Amino acid sequence: MDAPVSVTLVDEPDAKPVELNIKQEAVFTTAVGHSSKRTLASWHVTTPQEIVEHMLVLVKDVPSLRTPSERETEAKPNL
Repeated sequence: MDAPVSVTLVDEPDAKPVELNIKQEAVFTTAVGHSSKRTLASWHVTTPQEIVEHMLVLVKDVPSLRTPSERETEAKPNL
């Protein structure tokens, strides 16, 4: 997938192309702020908190990965 336009608008003329290893349908370009703001984003929210809330909805059914210390704690019997 080609990098988003924002990635290509860097100040370094010698910057190398960026190749993303992600599927197009997994990218949600989002503008935060007033709805009259000019943007190339596909989605719009008014506050950063809305981004967090929507991401939590997307991952609510995804089991979290446990850290090694959490797995260790679960393996030890409570005495």
